[in-house]
Amino acid sequence: MIGTWNVRTLLDRAISSRPGRRTALIARELQRYHIDIVALSETRIDDEGSLREEGGGCTFFWKGKPQTEDRIHGVGFAIRTALPKSMPALPVGINERLMKLCIPLSRIRHLTIISAYAPTLTSSDDAKEKFYEQFDQVIRSTLPSDKLVTLGDFNARGGETTAAGKAFWQTRSRQDQ
Repeated sequence: MIGTWNVRTLLDRAISSRPGRRTALIARELQRYHIDIVALSETRIDDEGSLREEGGGCTFFWKGKPQTEDRIHGVGFAIRTALPKSMPALPVGINERLMKLCIPLSRIRHLTIISAYAPTLTSSDDAKEKFYEQFDQVIRSTLPSDKLVTLGDFNARGGETTAAGKAFWQTRSRQDQ
């Protein structure tokens, strides 16, 4: 089973009264609901990396901004730990708003999952256009024979006249071919 979750942050704070690490809490919830892969948005972790939650049976992958910049974005995946062992490639971070995971379905066909965290409506038009251009590039780089799933927080209103709506309808028409 797959899903998406805006986690608001994966950063742990020393002064928190929470009983466990955020990744441990998320892993426990994913295990409870039998979710194998979840696209994460708003992770707020810097750089790119991964960590394994031994007790929760999940491995986390993320891509964020460099440590020298504000950590207000970030995307990732939480994957049941047994799955990455059988996958030929790990998730690839494109930038702090897009990450891609390819899972082989057969010798010549893959399932491509995109984790996305779009700019909010209050972001500049340039930031929104840049995101949707990059999103479109990731979609177009996926082979037409592959299955494509986009997950995440698109922070947008739909409609064929908006950037989000155009990206959605392009993805949908590509899948219908």
